[in-house]
Amino acid sequence: MFLTYYLNFISLESYINELIHYTNMGTVTLEQVNENILALKEEIDEIKSYIEEDNMELSDDIKIKIEESRKTPISKMKTQEEIEKKFL
Repeated sequence: MFLTYYLNFISLESYINELIHYTNMGTVTLEQVNENILALKEEIDEIKSYIEEDNMELSDDIKIKIEESRKTPISKMKTQEEIEKKFL
């Protein structure tokens, strides 16, 4: 899924670069701008669908880890300060 997202981002980037190229040349037509905007809209809609929470699925490994962590009493967990001391 990440690869698909990355490839979509690259193609989105190429649309933007193409639009900038047309604009810099001064020979852009309204049809070209409209085509690029519609293509950008399609790309953004697709990227939004990847980001939406409903479309994401957790792996079984992650589901098990979440279940285990929920069973851990809060008193056994490290505080924010302890984590900051260790990593900052």
